[in-house]
Amino acid sequence: MRETNGYVELKLAVCRKAYSETRHSCGKAIADVLGSIKDKLPDDAVQMLDWLATEHTDPDKELWNEKAIGGQFYY
Repeated sequence: MRETNGYVELKLAVCRKAYSETRHSCGKAIADVLGSIKDKLPDDAVQMLDWLATEHTDPDKELWNEKAIGGQFYY
């Protein structure tokens, strides 16, 4: 089922604003909203996802590589 164009445009407008103002603290929410859009994403939305996937610092460390108590790795 396709979403109505107005609803998609509203989601995109919210993501654009959040990305331009608070991408570091709202990155997961932006990605979630963009991921919920069923239609083909415009280029700027794809660029937002690209930056969030490759440049965002969340998580700030790789827990799979951290040692837990007793010297064992977490995962």
